[in-house]
Amino acid sequence: MLIAWDPLSGKACATLKAHSKFISHICWEPLHRNAAGERLVTCSKDSLVKIWNLRTKSCEKTLAGHVGSIECVLWSGEGILYSASRDRTIKVWDDGGKLIRTLQGHAHRVNTLALSSDYICRTGPFDPMHYQTYTSSNDAYQIAVQKYNAFKGALEPERLVSGSDDCTLIFWHPLVSKHPIKRLTGHQLLINHIAFSPDARFFCSASFDKKIKLWDGKTADYLVTLTGHVGAVYRVAWSADSRHLVSASKDSTVKLWAVDGSQKKESC
Repeated sequence: MLIAWDPLSGKACATLKAHSKFISHICWEPLHRNAAGERLVTCSKDSLVKIWNLRTKSCEKTLAGHVGSIECVLWSGEGILYSASRDRTIKVWDDGGKLIRTLQGHAHRVNTLALSSDYICRTGPFDPMHYQTYTSSNDAYQIAVQKYNAFKGALEPERLVSGSDDCTLIFWHPLVSKHPIKRLTGHQLLINHIAFSPDARFFCSASFDKKIKLWDGKTADYLVTLTGHVGAVYRVAWSADSRHLVSASKDSTVKLWAVDGSQKKESC
């Protein structure tokens, strides 16, 4: 079941029977792609991806093609959808529901995905470093478009990183080629989570091996391993200025790291 909430009243504004099995991931369409900000995508153990319109409270598209549970779905800055599955593949779809290509390379299920544009897509017109107000939704949309175009113009094509139970990550240029650019090894157990820094200069991976690894966001070169947790690391998150990283672990601790070249743990 999919429930949309009004954050001001705390009440549900839409309840939809979404999938036949549990929903594993959900992602909004970036605002620079649609000024209405009314569409999102879900994926499920039922092996389906669905695009929803919350204004009409309806499913616009159902994307079928995976033969295993889908673990993660992302809506990219280029309007492309990426779905990662236990069937060991990543499928690339346009927002009309057409399958563009299938990315293959992992030897086990694909648990997590990260895009170099994740942060700029998620924040839209908003600048967390400065308070801003907007007089209209169109005003916010235009600023979101300008921000994304500036971000895109400074970088290479959108980059994707996938993490798997095969203990590796794969670095892709998914809109350019279906072939992996680089396979990243070093983790000894399955990968739980990957996150690009807001400026896309770095990305990090969290694993059941109790370690966090930091990689170059442009070349995918290995940089450093952050150690200190005594349990599996489940999630990582970056600060808005890309200078700090926080990690959450099965050991019941959250650790804060300074990412400034020295990559030293700052506090716990």
